[in-house]
Amino acid sequence: MIVAFVATIAYGLYLAPDWEPRQDDQADYLQLAERVAARAEYTRAAPGDPFIGEPHRRPGYPLFLAVLCKSVGCDHWQIAIAQAALFAAIVALTYVLARRAGLQRPTLAPALVALYLPIAYFAALALSETLAAFLLVGTVLLYLRSRTAGTAWAFASGATAGFLALTRPLFALLPLLLIAIELVAEPGVRARRPRAVLAIVLGAALVGVPFLGYSYAAFASPLTSTSGSVLWLGYLQGKTHGVPADLDRFKEAALASASDDTIVRLGAVISLDDVESREVAAAFRDVAIFDSAPEQRARIAAFVTLNESLEARALRLIAHDPAGYLGRAISVRTPALFATDVPIRVGDAPSMPPVVEVVLFAAELLLFVGALAGAAILLRKRTAAAAIVAGAFLYVWLLSVPFFAEGRYAIPARPFMAIAFAELVAYLRSRRANNGKVGPAAG
Repeated sequence: MIVAFVATIAYGLYLAPDWEPRQDDQADYLQLAERVAARAEYTRAAPGDPFIGEPHRRPGYPLFLAVLCKSVGCDHWQIAIAQAALFAAIVALTYVLARRAGLQRPTLAPALVALYLPIAYFAALALSETLAAFLLVGTVLLYLRSRTAGTAWAFASGATAGFLALTRPLFALLPLLLIAIELVAEPGVRARRPRAVLAIVLGAALVGVPFLGYSYAAFASPLTSTSGSVLWLGYLQGKTHGVPADLDRFKEAALASASDDTIVRLGAVISLDDVESREVAAAFRDVAIFDSAPEQRARIAAFVTLNESLEARALRLIAHDPAGYLGRAISVRTPALFATDVPIRVGDAPSMPPVVEVVLFAAELLLFVGALAGAAILLRKRTAAAAIVAGAFLYVWLLSVPFFAEGRYAIPARPFMAIAFAELVAYLRSRRANNGKVGPAAG
């Protein structure tokens, strides 16, 4: 716990005073938090201006920051200290969860989490992943508590899962994982299931339904998000090749409404086929319309239209080349999600020696593969605790890889990966010990 807290503060000292401006999500979160604190409304509109709905960011993390703004202040240092405390709590909760999952040596998992420096790096910034990791571990522990202490805990677990979905939309389906564990794990425990399932659903609905109402009132749609944009970027991640000048020429031709032959020819240079070239060119024109919106209200309406357009284009391209899309999920997006976390400033990354990058990539990939193997071992235990640890890790992976992937998006899975990896280590030690006992006896 102390290591986690101190590491986050150390990263704060490293990142201050500019706090990594290239992580530009921070500006959105801080603006929304300040507006919530000032207006008690979820909007980017300044105090005194007409209300404008927010389609881009979910309200969970801005609400967390708004509490800081109203209490201790929302300067970057206050955020870093608060999230250092969250990181320390995640380490402690990982130990508790490792014990619940039946690990013989539960200290390895929290140690792996505390020493995983990318968590400390992002905890020092105004980004939502640290809060999401805390909420995910909390949801799981509340659910496990409900299996012995009553449905009120199941309700609390569902409510926490609901707030997590308001923090990161990836977790909108998390209550279904809890329900699946409830229905499948430990089949001898049946009497409480209908009540527990109902409590989980009610808890999640109580927290989530108000946001659905907000979204419907502002945009005539129950859900708004960036899902279309990140699905589009996910399809293209690892797809295009060539030097930046080639992409610039393609973009210029697209914006100039060049002929179809020109678009296809320039698209081939960056590894796009005919269909992909036409869709990408049209997407550049869609983005240009969004960029030309004259003021904030018009930009928000244009964003909703752009997101829907990019989602439709992404789905057409996925249907056009499903094998390529699925192949890149394994070869590109999975490594991007689990093996590209380099906990230094973006501007400092080019100065990192290539050998260090290779070693870090290999170590993170080994951790991911080991966690997958450990998850399989946990599932064989057929206990609710072991199943939900494996399930939470697999949930984050499988629901993230369809979309654009960055290393920080996997941070909520890291405590569960650490437990799964520790389970693999314990299994290998046990096998080695058993082989050592059998060997001399056989001689």
